[in-house]
Amino acid sequence: MPLSLGAEGSCRIGGNIGTNAGGLSVVRYGMTRDLLLGIEAVLADGTVVSDMCKLRKNNTGYDVKQCFVGSEGTLGIVTGAVLRLAPLPTRRATAWLKLARGAPLAELLALVRRESADLLTTFEFMAARSIALATEAMTDPPSLRAGPAGAVLVEFASSSAISISTN
Repeated sequence: MPLSLGAEGSCRIGGNIGTNAGGLSVVRYGMTRDLLLGIEAVLADGTVVSDMCKLRKNNTGYDVKQCFVGSEGTLGIVTGAVLRLAPLPTRRATAWLKLARGAPLAELLALVRRESADLLTTFEFMAARSIALATEAMTDPPSLRAGPAGAVLVEFASSSAISISTN
């Protein structure tokens, strides 16, 4: 499942749907809303709403399941879900980009996404001050440093077995 969260060991699918969780790989796979194909939920009066469709394309009637996404459980409790899966990445590459003052993050994200042939999985911005505070609190801080505006952690992933040479 491509939804990668910091709370992976304790969160539940129903809660992820109720909060429309994004996670670390949201740049590539989208929010929970984008992964949800079908849903079953119990309303406050005990009525069971079930649309456990397994098809990615479903243009029949109202898309009721989307009402529950991000509703924080106020419309009902999610008791079942059908989620879109993705192949497990077999290759990963990670980069730490130091940012100059005034670095245009949106443009940088667009450039990295375009030039990586859509292999971009993670694009996490960290302000310089946040990195400094975290580093001060560590007993054995990493050797990575930030630029004046901070840093971006970028991860690329592929499930392809094909090797690409840049020679």
